[in-house]
Amino acid sequence: MIHRVTENIKFSMLTTNMLNIQREYSDLMEKLATQKMINRPSDDPVGTNKILDSRTALNAINQYDSNITDAQIALSITSSALSSVKKIIAEAVTIAISEAGTGSPETMAISAQTVISLIDESMTLMNTKNGDSYIFAGSRTDTIPYVFDTFSDAYMYQGNDDPLKVLVGNGNTFVHNITGADAFGGTDVLDTLTSLRVALEANDTDAINAQIDLLRNLESRVLQAETSAGAKMSSLELTRSNHDKLKLELTNMLADVENAKMESLITAFLMKQIAMQASYSMAAKIGEMTIMSYL
Repeated sequence: MIHRVTENIKFSMLTTNMLNIQREYSDLMEKLATQKMINRPSDDPVGTNKILDSRTALNAINQYDSNITDAQIALSITSSALSSVKKIIAEAVTIAISEAGTGSPETMAISAQTVISLIDESMTLMNTKNGDSYIFAGSRTDTIPYVFDTFSDAYMYQGNDDPLKVLVGNGNTFVHNITGADAFGGTDVLDTLTSLRVALEANDTDAINAQIDLLRNLESRVLQAETSAGAKMSSLELTRSNHDKLKLELTNMLADVENAKMESLITAFLMKQIAMQASYSMAAKIGEMTIMSYL
């Protein structure tokens, strides 16, 4: 059986072809305007999944970097406070050595007053805050770690030895704090400085000498804590550097999938424009045809 191609069929085929060309033309125009190959999931479902995965990974890395920045700020403040406490202890050692060797009741009284100032300064540093958080209080960041209890006439450490952890990678937690228990032996720094003060006020050379080794051990302890803070900052900076490399890789991969290659896109657009003009021209010719065209 022979099927005859009627004018209606020809017109329908032409209309369908013209609409397809118009749709493809509009799609290319949108890509040129946005400079993106994928503007909606239907453009490329596989590519869309890659884009979503890459953006999710980039957002996670940005959050990790934000956590790293917060941890670095806390560690920087910690390191500065530890350095200052270390200098105070070193100054106390110098005073103790001098007074134990050639001190007189008059100079010891003056040195005792100096040590009182050192104790006050140490306590201020050991109660250093980062924003609203006490940095040497362990996990009890809202509790002042060092106080003087008038009832027991002694210094007290109200913090704990708990670590503060922050997420710096996928499943990678990082301890970014140093507690007063670790850095200062709880109240050892304040207690030893107080013992030095008492010995100076009593003109007790033997007691002064007894504090020198204790103070040196505490100076080494604080130095070790300061070194640990520096090592933690270096580790965080290395992690951030690795994040930067990964972000660059993800960004480039995202660009390869998402960004339009403008030269080839412009060429395709111009070709589609020619095809659309040709379809319009053909439609116009068919519209002009009458029964007389076949006579």
